[in-house]
Amino acid sequence: MQEKVKPRVWDLEGAHHDRDWDSAWNTFVQFGADLARLGYLQAGIPESYGGLGLSLPCQLAMGEEIGRVDGSFSSLINKANWVSGPIFRSPNEVLKKLMVEKLCTGDFYTGAVCFTEPQGGVNIEDITQRGRAALVTAIKKGNEYVINGQKIFPGPSGPADVFQREGSKGHIGYLVVANTEPDRDKRTWESIGLFYVPPDAEGLSFSQPYQKMGCTLDRNCEINFDDVCIPKEYRVGGPGLDAALFYSVILAGSRIGIAARMTGGTVGLFEKALDQSGVREIEGRPLREYSLWAAVLGEMASRIVASRASYFYAAHTVMNPAVYGNFWDQDGPHGICSGAKEEASRNFRWVGDRTMEIFGAQGYMCEFGVEKMIRDGEMGVLAPGGAQRDKLDAALCFFSRTWSGRTEGFQRWRPPMP
Repeated sequence: MQEKVKPRVWDLEGAHHDRDWDSAWNTFVQFGADLARLGYLQAGIPESYGGLGLSLPCQLAMGEEIGRVDGSFSSLINKANWVSGPIFRSPNEVLKKLMVEKLCTGDFYTGAVCFTEPQGGVNIEDITQRGRAALVTAIKKGNEYVINGQKIFPGPSGPADVFQREGSKGHIGYLVVANTEPDRDKRTWESIGLFYVPPDAEGLSFSQPYQKMGCTLDRNCEINFDDVCIPKEYRVGGPGLDAALFYSVILAGSRIGIAARMTGGTVGLFEKALDQSGVREIEGRPLREYSLWAAVLGEMASRIVASRASYFYAAHTVMNPAVYGNFWDQDGPHGICSGAKEEASRNFRWVGDRTMEIFGAQGYMCEFGVEKMIRDGEMGVLAPGGAQRDKLDAALCFFSRTWSGRTEGFQRWRPPMP
């Protein structure tokens, strides 16, 4: 990462500063293909299915190292893993076989998970709303599910042929959160469904990609599902289990992964600040020799330690359900993973702000790379759900809460262990 990717981070800047997304994606595919050949996309797949079966702490440590170099790259390189993760924690052998055929060959794929919708923002991610906010429907008809509705922001997304490049097999497909109950008043946890949709499924259509301040390499679109038909076997887990997989592997799992990658981004900013404070001078002495700036650097280092400790502790809770509860329990790992991401996000912003101060006006210039790291990292703060959602979910570790303010009859949902 340090030798190959770091010198070319500006080649990964797509659709920003008059840069070309196609060229940036080709560069990304080149590096992604190298990592795929090393087995990166197989890291979390069990050995019994041909994967590497690496432990969660090991996977998170790799994420931190990649995040240290480029926030946009570190976010995108994990997208196919985000799609396959819930599948390998389900009993669905059809989809497992499909993922193995794609990801355990050394080929490079990208992918996307679709849950946010226009009318509710992060409401779908709010575990206390019990899935009622998901308006995209997947209605079973015979041996198929028919999906209708709209998702916003998932990426990378777009026509399948956009992602087919030399060195890449393209897009692995979409994991879609949808409701299997058409009557909104009758929706429950069990009506939340998780579905695999191939990237070239008939009935999929896409908006033009959003223009963003950071993570410009990602291609975020609105996705329309117009009578998209998929086999019934493409439902990942079934009633109850799908909701558990969504709130654990997709949400809590992504939060702990983002915490690791943002810790890496914080390390990258700290390294820039440390170098700059050694060459920028006041009255002939480097900044870092003055106690004011030495203390700032010391707090940067302390915050890195705190962020790293938080995500490793969250990993410990996930790996020990007999002690801390199931991955999806609101008062257990789900809340702790959310708290770890909030801690890493807050520390990233603090270190980014102080790094900008150490660089002064140079930090504001693109050539020094500080502003790019800050822009790209902000996407990690906002997804999935943002810092406020992280705080609210972390609070559920300690007390029950509903939006109505009434807690009578409120029970934490605990589905059976899959």
